[in-house]
Amino acid sequence: MSKLPLAILAGLLALYPLLVYSGLGRISPGSFGLLLMLLVAGRAILGPRTLQQMIFGLVVLTYCLLVAWFDSPLLLRLYPVVVSFLIGAGFLYSLRAQQPLLERVARLRHEHISSAGLRYIRRLTLVWGLVIVANGLLAAYTACCTSWQVWAFYNGLLSYALMATFFGAEWLFRQHHRKRVDLQ
Repeated sequence: MSKLPLAILAGLLALYPLLVYSGLGRISPGSFGLLLMLLVAGRAILGPRTLQQMIFGLVVLTYCLLVAWFDSPLLLRLYPVVVSFLIGAGFLYSLRAQQPLLERVARLRHEHISSAGLRYIRRLTLVWGLVIVANGLLAAYTACCTSWQVWAFYNGLLSYALMATFFGAEWLFRQHHRKRVDLQ
């Protein structure tokens, strides 16, 4: 199966705040909730299905149903909060497992990871979880306490820029301290 439909759905979900902002006054919050439900359902049908992904999808679909049911502008603005908290919780919860989330990803590329590297990956998983939860808190603030313009700017652009900056800074740190991190 082509990955193009999945990429298109992921792109539309990433552009959600900008789509909502551009549709203000023309489309009701409930209609956006139904549209979001269709996008999330399509993503769930076309994408891989681990237990965690199915739980994530079920929570987001339930959220979408609530948006549609209550036709609430506030609930509509809370989508980035729900997603951030779910992803952040996934990172943090994975620390309870033998292999945290980022270690599973690292093992796809690196056969040998030293004990120092494993400690680094565990800490990095914790930091990413906290950064994503902090993003969710900022998204909640923009949803509850700011204008639609500020909400759309933060959740549709600035939050992505902040995450990319953190990702890039961590990558640069890892390159500079390659021996200490030891992910050969």
